[in-house]
Amino acid sequence: MNWYKLAKVGWFIGCTVACLLSSARADDLTDRDVLWRQNAFLCAIASPTFPSKEIVGQPLDCDDGDMTLFNGLLCAAGESEGCDAVARSQGTNGRWWRSPRRIGWEAPAYDVSFSPDQSLGVLLYSVQTGDAVRFSRWLSWLEANRPCLAKVGGTCVQLGWLRFCTDDPDKRCTLRPADCVRIEEVARKLSVDGTLCRRIMRELHMPEDVLLPLGEFLIGAATVDDPGYPQHLVGVDIMLARRLDVDLSKVDQAAAILFGRTSDNAFFRYLYEGATQEVKADALTTCPAPDRLSINRFQWTWERETKANSWAESMYWECIFLGDLLRQ
Repeated sequence: MNWYKLAKVGWFIGCTVACLLSSARADDLTDRDVLWRQNAFLCAIASPTFPSKEIVGQPLDCDDGDMTLFNGLLCAAGESEGCDAVARSQGTNGRWWRSPRRIGWEAPAYDVSFSPDQSLGVLLYSVQTGDAVRFSRWLSWLEANRPCLAKVGGTCVQLGWLRFCTDDPDKRCTLRPADCVRIEEVARKLSVDGTLCRRIMRELHMPEDVLLPLGEFLIGAATVDDPGYPQHLVGVDIMLARRLDVDLSKVDQAAAILFGRTSDNAFFRYLYEGATQEVKADALTTCPAPDRLSINRFQWTWERETKANSWAESMYWECIFLGDLLRQ
């Protein structure tokens, strides 16, 4: 046999082995997805049920205070239950809440009813579903529920800046420049009017030059935000920006910075590399398996600093989410 034939035989064997390994890994991911879905926690307090964390030590109760964010992520990955949960978290007046069962829950009796973090879930839902009606109703609510800056004889004569909720004494619901830019970009994607921030800036004589391109915000946040949930929010922002097709070179740069700073996070690796075998291996290693099930289903693993045996606290939904992305 000449060298050419030997080379062809070697190439065929190598290709066959690689294909078999790739197929095996794909099957591992599919099989593991079945396990994750069998064990993922659903909040059954509100009907119909929706994806949630559970409260540690109270397996029949729901830790759903951040679920509009996480259900928005699930929706963006193709999970219809996530989309439905975000849609049902909007009140009849257009206001969005933290989960379907938390509609009407306000501080101080409960946690503050919404936050900029939760708005990312709304934006992902809006882009994924193209639901311009709910999105437009939300923008109308935001504009109609600005705080009062000045009153004359009990009548408000000057409304203030935009906010995501009305029950935040610490002002955590106040819109930031990056929030305005995201809203503008999603509005553009849905072909609706998203100019409310700029209109109110002009009314209040605020400078519009703080509304930088989204990619600029992402690079800055990826560079300085702390590990844990702040970095995870950068990752969510990167995912949203790619769905919007904006500033893609800067978005890629932000993904590289984020992964360079925290390379042991499978979600960040996915944002940087795409659906590689390395990301699949990381997900399978990090997430629960038949011989290591979650003990307390209360963590969205990708928003926490990596630690040993993180699978023991997985809510399973974050693994379903990443598995969906890896199969797309």
